[in-house]
Amino acid sequence: MAAEGSFRVYLPEFMNGSAAPARMLDDFNNVLSDMSLTGWFWKPYYVIRVLIGILPVRIWASFPSTMPQVTSFVTALRDNEAANLPIGAAGYCWGGKHVLNLASGDAIRNGKPLIDVAFVAHPSYIVVPDEIHPIQRPLSVAVGDKDLVFKLKDVEQTKAIFAQKDDIPSEVIIYPGAQHGFAVRCNQENEEETRQGEEARKQAVNWFSVQFRGLK
Repeated sequence: MAAEGSFRVYLPEFMNGSAAPARMLDDFNNVLSDMSLTGWFWKPYYVIRVLIGILPVRIWASFPSTMPQVTSFVTALRDNEAANLPIGAAGYCWGGKHVLNLASGDAIRNGKPLIDVAFVAHPSYIVVPDEIHPIQRPLSVAVGDKDLVFKLKDVEQTKAIFAQKDDIPSEVIIYPGAQHGFAVRCNQENEEETRQGEEARKQAVNWFSVQFRGLK
């Protein structure tokens, strides 16, 4: 994304050392994708592994404990390197909630908002409509219609809310058959999942490119 869009990209670590283990990529795939008889037999085992892996994240990297760090980082960025540059924020899964909240605030630094543009893919733990109505920045959303976290009814409600925000550019792109996490942890042995993950990446790059041009 950085090279294709000619962006300077920062990847700060806000999870306080409690990021989920890499093995959970396979565990999630086994829970969500393997529908064979053997797969169903093993699903309880993988569900338990997922719960064990996600528990430290929910405890040590909860939204209340990490959002102040996120806000502090973006504020420092606006005060320094990006004092005269547009800022875009991308959030995937756990980070989507943080980005939506950054896009909702009216905090001003150096006469500018903390962020100018937002992109989220399959965001988690979003309270709809409470966290959608306040959004004030251009927003692009990538989500699958099989997402069990950001469910289709919430996606449709989000689209309806943004349809009423004529002054704020927005798009909600629904990927048929895609599940939660497809934009960052697709099963690369599945050609369709891989294609949709690539399309979501292009969606983000195009969104930031177009919106940044409008800010110059």
